[in-house]
Amino acid sequence: HYYYPPPPPAPAGILGGFNTLARRAASTSRATGEELSSRVPEDLRTTRQELIERGPYMIGGAVGALLRTFSQPGIKQGHARLVTIGLSPFCEKVRWALDISGIPYTEDSHPPFYTAYSTLPLTKGKSSQVPLLVLPSGITISDSHKILRYLCDEHDSLKHLYPPAHAKAISEFEQRIHQRLGATSRQVVYSRMMVGKTADALANVLCRYTSRIEQLTFPLAFRVIVKKGVLHVTKASSKENADFSMQEIRGVYAEVSEQLSDGRRYLFGDGFSAADLTFSALSTLLDTPPNLALLAPEDDLVPKELLDLRQELGATKAGMHARRMYQEHRGRAEICPSSGPRDSPPFSWMS
Repeated sequence: HYYYPPPPPAPAGILGGFNTLARRAASTSRATGEELSSRVPEDLRTTRQELIERGPYMIGGAVGALLRTFSQPGIKQGHARLVTIGLSPFCEKVRWALDISGIPYTEDSHPPFYTAYSTLPLTKGKSSQVPLLVLPSGITISDSHKILRYLCDEHDSLKHLYPPAHAKAISEFEQRIHQRLGATSRQVVYSRMMVGKTADALANVLCRYTSRIEQLTFPLAFRVIVKKGVLHVTKASSKENADFSMQEIRGVYAEVSEQLSDGRRYLFGDGFSAADLTFSALSTLLDTPPNLALLAPEDDLVPKELLDLRQELGATKAGMHARRMYQEHRGRAEICPSSGPRDSPPFSWMS
């Protein structure tokens, strides 16, 4: 929670949502937009302001119309709908739980920013957050922790994720991991990859298994709005926050490794729980398991610093634990081609 500024009031309409998202992206992790503006030269401030005020409306209006026309997923009768960013570890957490449960669902995957064209109408303008789960009954739930708790309460196949003896400790552990690993790993990966050719590689990865119109438009939008408009203004602050995030990540891995140092196989109790699922899922941006290889950039496109970090974390007890959880509890991923039908989920898991 201390890596991002407080969200603004709920936007009025879809274009308002796109502009809100652009404003969030243009803000640094710990500074509000006003604080940022006071630290950059006037000419950069003007460029940034023009980008935020005009760019999202111009690009967002055109892209939004195309998305609403050509990017509507077909939801099978009786299926839940899971709106995601494919690469997001928070979305992977919910996807994993749904696959364990056996609940039929359609994954509606979009690149960052573009998710608003699904989430805002579905939540009546209240949330642009993903993951967003829409149940056949019409119930909508956002926030991975809330979704997981709801699913566990409603489906017997998931109740083992919160054993009564450890339920409170597991929930507290989840919240710490969300803040200290989920948000920080995103900060580190994005800040290291949003430069040069790696930025283009990241854009291509973020729109894998989305609609064709998104695959055509997102790399350009990413380059114009994020790479040129935001990174150049927030470079110094982004590096500072990324360095802080790196320390937090190493601290989390050290704490989890210490928890596992007594030889236990699982973080809480004698079986696989929401704690193991959450830690493993939120580790995937830093150390992608083979199950999710098709969702991650190829190694030759990843900066050496991130490859070294992957090797460092993977050698810890915590890193080995996350890998083992994927081997023993996740199954093998079979990814459908991006040109496949939108009425089937892009991920079919086999245990």
